[in-house]
Amino acid sequence: MALVDRGADAPGLRPARRVPRLVAGWLGIGVLLAGSAWGQDDHFPAGPMAQYAFAVPSTGGEIRDTYVLAELDDGSWERVDLSGGGVGLRRAEIEGQLSRLAQDPRLLQGFAVARERLHPAAPRYRTVRIMVDITRLHDGRPVHRSTVVRATWRVR
Repeated sequence: MALVDRGADAPGLRPARRVPRLVAGWLGIGVLLAGSAWGQDDHFPAGPMAQYAFAVPSTGGEIRDTYVLAELDDGSWERVDLSGGGVGLRRAEIEGQLSRLAQDPRLLQGFAVARERLHPAAPRYRTVRIMVDITRLHDGRPVHRSTVVRATWRVR
């Protein structure tokens, strides 16, 4: 099959095809803008873009890293896989429910139950903790690091 160069004689899109495409494009842009202005994270993919990135003020600020630790049957600790394949939850879901989990640590029992169901051959959890590493910045450089335990649950 040979390519044919029609050059300047090539017809453009007819208005009957161009208008629906333009309307759809502008509608999509409008939905994204409205979602950014008034939406919530649950409105993905039209929610606020703040869920994808953040900026720390140049005068200083904090970076918070939330994660889950679990004590295994043998007494060792492991960082729980929050990619979705570990206990069926992703990190953003944990961060979104952080205050609720801190107020009611019994909810952490679900981590142990999910681990056992998804990975029956893996060691069982004895204790589950939600941790937050806090790095304070000044002039864009780390000046202090600390770790806070937000919730602890002894698995039953």
